[in-house]
Amino acid sequence: MKHNAVRVALLFGILLGIGSVEAQQSFRKDSVQFKMYTSLWKSSPEQVDSIVVRRIFCKYCTEAQRDFLKEEAVYKTFISRNDKPYRKEGEHKMALYIRISKEDFKNLNTENNGKEGS
Repeated sequence: MKHNAVRVALLFGILLGIGSVEAQQSFRKDSVQFKMYTSLWKSSPEQVDSIVVRRIFCKYCTEAQRDFLKEEAVYKTFISRNDKPYRKEGEHKMALYIRISKEDFKNLNTENNGKEGS
């Protein structure tokens, strides 16, 4: 009887593990990921002088999509300005990864085109 309970628990654990692996890989089908380099300059631990987006790795992006990614990179850099590695004065270089659904990324072009016509 104990062996049956162990087998059922083991089978349940395997099925649960397979389901979570499929769930982890499903976001890759539905979204795209972008890498960006930014620089953060601080003159004092609490003062941010500037944030510059150095590079956006996207060969096929339109101008509207690049603008969105640039704004997102500046925002994420600003949010992380008080993280431990970036508290000191001086220049701090960051590599950021942003993941967005393919549908939302595609819709950035249509949203921007609608605004230009208004």
